[in-house]
Amino acid sequence: MRELVEAVSRVVLVGFMGSGKSAVGRALARRLGYRFEDMDRRIERRTGRSIAAIFEEQGEESFREVVRREAQALSDAARCVVATGGWAFARAETRETLQSGAVTVWLQCDLETLLRRIPKDGRRPKAGNHVIMQALLAE
Repeated sequence: MRELVEAVSRVVLVGFMGSGKSAVGRALARRLGYRFEDMDRRIERRTGRSIAAIFEEQGEESFREVVRREAQALSDAARCVVATGGWAFARAETRETLQSGAVTVWLQCDLETLLRRIPKDGRRPKAGNHVIMQALLAE
């Protein structure tokens, strides 16, 4: 696996919110000697607003465009582990941008584990509604 990762020089972690992308990403980056980039944190720093605020104020489609632009900004990153946001793979164009020249790893968890991990503080859009989360997870 290490040889494959070093050959492409970028690892992209995808998965549902709460699946462990940031935690696994930090640990993997340390182990490989790569830098770690969290797309959600980059977006929040660049915009000066939380993910939840962007989603609520601009709507889902606008938010997905912000995510696409961030994916594009990371598309040439070398020696990097990228933790995507929960929405990054929802759009084909963003998905293709992230996958190009990268090893993509999909982290999966069952709904009960996700519900235990996701804080109910409003920072994650749609996380408070279990029915919506179950439907999104199935999707």
